[in-house]
Amino acid sequence: MTGARAILHVDMDAFFASVAQLDDPSLRGKPVIVGGHSLRRGVVSACSYETRVFGVHSGMPLFEALTRCPQAVLARVDMPRYREVHELLKEIWARHAPVVETASFDEAYLDLTGCDALLGPPEGVARAVQADIVASAGLPCSVGVGPNKLLAKVASKRAKPSGVCVVPEGQELAWLAPLPVGQIHGIGPKTVERLARFGLTQVAHLQAIPREELARFLGPGAEHLADLANGIDRRAVVGSGHAKSIGAERTFDADVQDAATLKAIIYDLVQEVAYRGRQARVLARTVTVKIRYQGFETLERERTLPQASDDDGTLAAMALTLLREYAEPGRPIRLLGVRLSNFHTVAQLNWLAPEEKDEHRRLNTALDKLRERHGLFIVSRATRLARP
Repeated sequence: MTGARAILHVDMDAFFASVAQLDDPSLRGKPVIVGGHSLRRGVVSACSYETRVFGVHSGMPLFEALTRCPQAVLARVDMPRYREVHELLKEIWARHAPVVETASFDEAYLDLTGCDALLGPPEGVARAVQADIVASAGLPCSVGVGPNKLLAKVASKRAKPSGVCVVPEGQELAWLAPLPVGQIHGIGPKTVERLARFGLTQVAHLQAIPREELARFLGPGAEHLADLANGIDRRAVVGSGHAKSIGAERTFDADVQDAATLKAIIYDLVQEVAYRGRQARVLARTVTVKIRYQGFETLERERTLPQASDDDGTLAAMALTLLREYAEPGRPIRLLGVRLSNFHTVAQLNWLAPEEKDEHRRLNTALDKLRERHGLFIVSRATRLARP
């Protein structure tokens, strides 16, 4: 990749479960499920590869996972421990690249563009990163190498578990062509089903269709889909610093149109982003709601609060207002997201009335302590519990 962009995508293998096995060596080589607090209502947050052979996967109800793999060991979510390991991982990633973008607890993009003379070939750096993580953190990971973030992420998925996969320079289209369309990040299960009805099951099929013809099948989402199939991704790797926004979104296995269900999902999303905002000690003035329908037709609408806030209830009220005003009534939704931006620091609390500040902050602090110990959704406000 001399002279070209060179991006690494580092993805920790079964991160939560691997941390459990690291901390308790007796679990190594055994099926492990990391999940919620309730066997009846909880879901699988992560599972070891020994568990996946039984068909268990993240997002599956715990009772179903334990039915499929009754010998699995159930480990509790341990957010403080994951944050501790994450801080170590950030130090390791930074040792190997000048620009690192942390994508989540367990994955990052490393930009090696123009670093061949200093660091050597990207594949060698990928293997060095992998070895450093094993030696310093005791955890397995997979690394993909490609000319952009999209291809690097697809490559890391192909490398799992514990491998390194390099997209051959100049052969990107040929490398993508034989893959099932569902292996491209950004093409979800419903789109895979829809494409299959037209006989479009491999990336090569999408590459061969003119964009205007693909638009007749998929409508407004065709252009984006064609870019994915051709490995086009213009996003830059953005180095760490103060976040400009904090967001969360959910893509649904089946489209959702029930208003009560959408309301409950908004509360879940707000709870997540507000919690992350409080951890970063920022308050948001702008709330954005993202709505995606079938065919990748997507709209985003935002509104600015009179005062900056990190309170779940305040932020959820604004998000719900945007959803009610801009979602088409009765039209099924395939993705819903919430994003916070336009931040102020906690030191600028004069934006809030003192009584609101004190009351809400005491409640949020108490709830966050429970979440840190037991997981994000161990406790929620009563408004969220009235779900169907």
